[in-house]
Amino acid sequence: MCYAELGNVDAATAAFDQALGAISSGRVRDRAYYLSYLVTAHMRADDPNAAAAVAREAAQLAIVTGSQRVLSRLQRLHKDLSSEWPAVPSIQQLGELLSDLPEAKEDSDDEGGD
Repeated sequence: MCYAELGNVDAATAAFDQALGAISSGRVRDRAYYLSYLVTAHMRADDPNAAAAVAREAAQLAIVTGSQRVLSRLQRLHKDLSSEWPAVPSIQQLGELLSDLPEAKEDSDDEGGD
């Protein structure tokens, strides 16, 4: 996660891809969590379509698992995405998906894996 925050997009993407590949299929919430951080890497790489696609996948998984922590993070990321790239259709579609959900409360999600 630090790579993305520091702007080392290639290292962040590689690290997240490796982490995602290592997560067992039963750990859906963990996958959603790591995908939500991959969104940041794509944002820093100025790739709004990739960011929106990954965010949409993370949102769908978070909805299935009820992960309020991930949904809250995605709602915040969507605000950043739509501020930076307001006319990108994939970001608008992500907004539609997230707008159908109640405002997530970050502290209502347990730290469990799935």
